[in-house]
Amino acid sequence: MGEGGERKVRVRVRLSGLLIFLGKVLALFTGFAFSVYAARALSKDEYGLWFLVMSLVSYFQVAQSIMPYWGGRDFARGIDVAKTLVAANLMIGAAMWLLFLSLSPLVFVRAVGDMLALMVASLFIPVYYVERSVGTAIGARWPHKLAPRDIIIDVVKLILVVALAAFTPLKLVGVMLAVLAGYVCFIGYGLAVLRPVLERRVEIGSVRRWLSMAWLPLYREAGGLLTSASDALLVGLLMSPSSLASYGVALSIAGTLRLTSSLYLALGPKIFSRGAVDGADVANAYKATLMFAVPILVGGMALAPDLIKIFGVRYLEGLPALVLLLLSAFMETLWGIPVTAVVASDKTDAERKVPFKSLLKSSMFRVHTLTYLSFAFMVLMLLALVPRYGLMGAGLALLLTSAFGSLTNLAFLPRTREAWRFLPARFMLECASASALMAALLSFMPRGGTLHTLALIALGAAAYFAVLAAISSEARGMMRALWGEVARRFL
Repeated sequence: MGEGGERKVRVRVRLSGLLIFLGKVLALFTGFAFSVYAARALSKDEYGLWFLVMSLVSYFQVAQSIMPYWGGRDFARGIDVAKTLVAANLMIGAAMWLLFLSLSPLVFVRAVGDMLALMVASLFIPVYYVERSVGTAIGARWPHKLAPRDIIIDVVKLILVVALAAFTPLKLVGVMLAVLAGYVCFIGYGLAVLRPVLERRVEIGSVRRWLSMAWLPLYREAGGLLTSASDALLVGLLMSPSSLASYGVALSIAGTLRLTSSLYLALGPKIFSRGAVDGADVANAYKATLMFAVPILVGGMALAPDLIKIFGVRYLEGLPALVLLLLSAFMETLWGIPVTAVVASDKTDAERKVPFKSLLKSSMFRVHTLTYLSFAFMVLMLLALVPRYGLMGAGLALLLTSAFGSLTNLAFLPRTREAWRFLPARFMLECASASALMAALLSFMPRGGTLHTLALIALGAAAYFAVLAAISSEARGMMRALWGEVARRFL
């Protein structure tokens, strides 16, 4: 499979997931502050242009998972291929960057109208490729060491964007440069983590092997990028940059719920290292995810107008879409657990040579094919609903797409049904009950400005965890275990 040495890999699903999630929660405040600062400092048209430019960049990320897809699986199985993974992905990123540069003056500038913004945005392409490979390698063996990722990125970009605004009128280019600097700093941290296991030379044999199977991750990435980027692009084309900005704010808020997917980030590496799915690991992934996803869903609905007002009242146009986007994010987050278990347990690529037909028959191929069905369904729903219902139609289109994806997974991936058997229904009900009491409390609270809304979020979180700890022995055990691990490792 590769010429690098093999090592024993030990991954703890719940601990790694909780540490990563806590890191994301801590970074949420700085990331949120950055988003709010940028939304208020830039004009509404500039903010909408930011989403448009980055949606163009996303199409050039289509090849960024070719090497990490296979290299991450090999690395999790104990084969030292980290340097090979990073170097190979950098080369692919450089090629895609040159392609973007060649197309910008011919095609993209007509849609964007700002050549300088396109040139700066192009730098995201090689940076994203390197960051993806570095993050994949760390997550394959030490998922908990990904916990500082968002903190590093968000703190750096917030400091820089505030500094830039203090000395010059903040423009879109300044915002993009600040974000780029954040990613570069994380890459530096990641390379420091990987340094002890970097092989002495790039393993060309591993690169050739990954390239021989490149079509599958390329197939997967293309489907994912089509689905993730096309909704914003279609909303911008069917409506206006101003409406797209409001939709972008709603997406940013709903994206908070998607952070809970990090709680089962270590499930895949654990299955790789063990070679089989353990029901206890799947159940722990469900419990950790539900413990945070349910209150974020309910709290987001209860405080929806107030959350949008943090960005500015001019973005309230996105309110009808927000609740629907939260429901969509919740559904997709939960479905990620059984899909992760199915993909990680597939051993088709464990051999040195993998026939093309074997990959076609694999669970990996079926999972990625369903993404294209969801994309086609989403486009049809957006075209049908956005012209008639505006941004609410966009939110409804994504919710219906999530439901459609759930049904197709059940129909074409029978093994996902096995993972659903480990869903802790009682614990889910306990989380829902605590969240309902939290929402009832928030409904009686007076509304105010940004600081008042943040105080309500803190109050709601405190009430939720207090109630959950009182009614759920499972939650109490998880809280004690997490505190014990944190105290042992960091205090």
